[in-house]
Amino acid sequence: MNNVLKPLLLGRGVAVPIAVIFLGAIGGFLAMGIIGLFIGAVVLSVGYKLFLAWLEAPRRRGWYLKRLLSF
Repeated sequence: MNNVLKPLLLGRGVAVPIAVIFLGAIGGFLAMGIIGLFIGAVVLSVGYKLFLAWLEAPRRRGWYLKRLLSF
């Protein structure tokens, strides 16, 4: 199942662990049936990437301020 879902849904180079895709697929299937199998993996993958971006934001903001203040 994961050999089909990961290339199909995330074939554009999005680095998401296979466990996130698997949990999204299983959770979506249990919640919404066969359509949830695909929607759950996409929703959880997007949520995972948004969470990582949220964690990364303060680090990037600090880098910008250091560069701005160094002049």
